[in-house]
Amino acid sequence: MTAPGTVLGDPHVRPDAVLALMRFLDQCKAEPTEEEVCAWMLPATASTTSPDRIENPATRVRDVRHVAEHLDLIVKGRYKLVKEAPKDWDEFGDLLHKNFIERRQHDVIDTYASMVVEIELRGTGWLMGSVASIANKLADRVKQENQSQKGALFNPSRWAGFRAWAIAMGLGLPGPDKLAPFLPHPAARLARVVRTLDELAHGREMRADVFLESIGRRMPYLDHGERYDAAWFRVKDRPAREVSRVLSYTLLDLERNRHLELRYEGGDRPGARRLADGVRAFATVRLGEAAR
Repeated sequence: MTAPGTVLGDPHVRPDAVLALMRFLDQCKAEPTEEEVCAWMLPATASTTSPDRIENPATRVRDVRHVAEHLDLIVKGRYKLVKEAPKDWDEFGDLLHKNFIERRQHDVIDTYASMVVEIELRGTGWLMGSVASIANKLADRVKQENQSQKGALFNPSRWAGFRAWAIAMGLGLPGPDKLAPFLPHPAARLARVVRTLDELAHGREMRADVFLESIGRRMPYLDHGERYDAAWFRVKDRPAREVSRVLSYTLLDLERNRHLELRYEGGDRPGARRLADGVRAFATVRLGEAAR
């Protein structure tokens, strides 16, 4: 791998190949040999556009294993799961997100945080540019914290891998053709996170400011999160809004889909926060019908 210790060190490895490996290992009664893994994984690792993937399946399988090792999904140097394989893509996304955060995979997390901050600074027009221009802008942002290291956290060759991992974790959507190639919209991830908040269980409400801080701890690339703050530090600026554009429109989306209720009865409520549209504000939050 070109950058050991990072998920994007081999930008050709995709989440579906990692999940395929995990599911295969989960079905094995004993630890398989590399030859057995290669034989089963060939359809997942081979590509008609890449002769290397067909001629050297063992290399491709090892690359998938290395990424799985970095994320603590399989035992290092072996074809053995750390825990049982996820049952579906939702569980896989949960596991990926947990391990990305705990293992501080900043090549993806910091790039995403910088994307959220860049939208605050410049709007979304820059997302309509070429993949190269988008990736170079993000590379400029994240490398500032990484100047002492030999390898950059991000570069254009890692864009496709970054996009695939972010989508797998529920952090965005592939954009429409000839428009933005990736839209940072973490609604799928946030919808799963809010259901884990004990403070919202059994119909209880949380104050808006406390809710946002809690989300920042669990999703550190968003408002109040450690990596979000680091992204602002790198651009030598600070947030101008109470709630960022990305998080604002994600919250409104969850409200429309009845995952959340953003409540505001008027007046100056303690802890109330105004959304990026400049119109809506909310003082408390509770789970909507779809999340109960």
